Amino acid sequence: MILKGKQLGFTLVEVLVAVTILAIAMGALIASGSGFVRDITSLRDRHIASWVAQNRIAEIRLAEKWPSIGERSGFDVMAANEWEWRTIVKTTPDEEIRKLSVQVSHASDKEFSSLITIDSYLAKGK
Repeated sequence: MILKGKQLGFTLVEVLVAVTILAIAMGALIASGSGFVRDITSLRDRHIASWVAQNRIAEIRLAEKWPSIGERSGFDVMAANEWEWRTIVKTTPDEEIRKLSVQVSHASDKEFSSLITIDSYLAKGK
């Protein structure tokens, strides 16, 4: 609509510039949102993996038998996911103490890629 030679509204170029700026801003928001979701998922997985590792350490501590030196592995299900764990038992300078290292990974990983490693020590005779 034109009144007395003056134009009301926006030109096509102005609208295109505004839409371009809006598209760039929306792209940045979407990228930061997806990064946030990825970080939260990673934190959740590491937290659940720590529970799996702590459970494994508790099982070893409660076992009647003194753990032998070496590596063992297995699978557990927690929070509707399957987790692969590796327990490494090593000697220490004190013969009455053993070092336990438990590593946990997603069972679906083709190569074992530890999400978390928890170390603990076990004294003979508890």
